[in-house]
Amino acid sequence: MPMSGEGQRAMFAAFREGKTAEEAAQKIRDSSGEQVATWVVRKRLKLWQEQQARRWAAKEQAEEIIADMKALNWGPAELIVALLTDALMMDPDSLKDGRALKVGAQNLAAERVRINRERLELEKKRVEMKERTGEVGGKPTASEKVQKVKEIYGL
Repeated sequence: MPMSGEGQRAMFAAFREGKTAEEAAQKIRDSSGEQVATWVVRKRLKLWQEQQARRWAAKEQAEEIIADMKALNWGPAELIVALLTDALMMDPDSLKDGRALKVGAQNLAAERVRINRERLELEKKRVEMKERTGEVGGKPTASEKVQKVKEIYGL
């Protein structure tokens, strides 16, 4: 019988806390009341640890790639070419069903999002700068016009 969602949450929480398989099995029993054999939890712990190691390695590889890109002052086009090249080297048949091209399209979409975020940040900074220097954009309100007229004519 598969483990309930509550049991799985307890198990993965125990794994993240660095508990042993025995401690994780006890946590599952305490939280969901399910009786799970320690050998099952041990097997899942081993799989989880392997998955975490793969994720950690992928994260480190990504950080190295980003550092190299920054050092070379690469832009989005060079990044996409490098990622497509890497995808094709890992799976030469990926062009047959378009997987490599899908990766490229996803990377382009991600780059567009990044560029739009940068544009938004720049616009926010521009507006903040105008507000700090008193150069508020847009048309003045009626009360601002009245105040300006009063200042000019000393009223």
